[in-house]
Amino acid sequence: MGRTLHYRTKEAVTAEEFEQIRRIMKKYNAGHEWAYENIKLWKDASGALWGFTKVNDNDRDRKLVIQAIKEMSKTTPRLTWMFYDEGGLEKGKWVKLRGGK
Repeated sequence: MGRTLHYRTKEAVTAEEFEQIRRIMKKYNAGHEWAYENIKLWKDASGALWGFTKVNDNDRDRKLVIQAIKEMSKTTPRLTWMFYDEGGLEKGKWVKLRGGK
C-alpha cells in the first residue's frame, strides 16, 4: 500500500547548498533499492526546496529517507528542513530539522 513522506526547506537555497543537497540525494538514490520512489526535490518560486517520496509501509524506506534528510540538514546548517509523514507516526505534525537535529 505505502505512504508518502513530504519534506521541504523553509528558506531559499543557494547554488552551493543545492549542489551539496543534490550529491546527497544522488548518493541515496543510487545506493538503495526503493520499494516505490526515489528521493526527489524541486525548487519553488521562492527558491526553497520541496519534495516527497512514496515509501513502503515497513520502516526501512522511511528510515532511509529520514536519514537522507538529516544528512542534507547537517550539510546545510543554515536551512530549516521540515518533514511530514502521511502515515501519522509524528501525530500529523511537521517535524523541524536544523543542523541534522
